[in-house]
Amino acid sequence: MINERLNKLREEMKINNIDVYFMTTGDDHLSEYVSEYYQSIKYFSGFTGSLATFIIDLENAYLFVDGRYHLQAENQCSKYNIQIMKLGLQGVK
Repeated sequence: MINERLNKLREEMKINNIDVYFMTTGDDHLSEYVSEYYQSIKYFSGFTGSLATFIIDLENAYLFVDGRYHLQAENQCSKYNIQIMKLGLQGVK
């Protein structure tokens, strides 16, 4: 299901000449915990943590998470070919 959603997003990106799509976990009020309506990262990646940044290009997907979510992100998202960018580790920008 997640791979299908990412593929559909990439199709729409191509149609609209978008190279990179950027998602954050916030809502219009910058709430820490957002309603289901605003959980686009969960919808497109399967990640259920409260803080992340998700970047999708036409071939790759990158989920940026801090130390609280390194293991959770690996467990929830790596099976979908999403690269987990573990903030705080050497070499991760």
